Amino acid sequence: MNFQFTNPGWLLLLLVAAPWTVWLTLRSDVQISAWRRWTAFGLRLVIVLALILAIAGLQWKRPQEGMNVFFLLDRSDSIPPEQQEAARLYVSKASALKKPIDKAGVLAFGRTRPSTRLRTKRSATKRFRRSWAASEPTSPRPYVSDRRVSRDRPKATGSIVRRQ
Repeated sequence: MNFQFTNPGWLLLLLVAAPWTVWLTLRSDVQISAWRRWTAFGLRLVIVLALILAIAGLQWKRPQEGMNVFFLLDRSDSIPPEQQEAARLYVSKASALKKPIDKAGVLAFGRTRPSTRLRTKRSATKRFRRSWAASEPTSPRPYVSDRRVSRDRPKATGSIVRRQ
């Protein structure tokens, strides 16, 4: 198991806290049975150990299998359609070659609705075609400002603009 501490310097506190817990148990004047005394000692020791490990930032590192990959596609008008198609084909090929445990997603931006999919049950090609179709440009929603309807984004004025 791989353990790691974010602040390992706090582990030096164990050099003081553990002997103090033992001393507290041995020097206590409380009249209780032996099993209760040792139970209290064990409980105190576990609590002190847990607190110090938490302060030191104990982390358990587990190896993660698989890889998550996001493809970013620019669908704006500044990118020629040939380059967009080449990018789409590259993403299709790359996602078809991935291992079954790997995950792939597509994020299209630029005058489109972003679409991300991370399901591994469907084939990569179907998943990509669906996200590509969902990112097709749509007509912009109108903006309403001061009772005027406009299809273009208004310039920054002093008023609040709400999208309906």
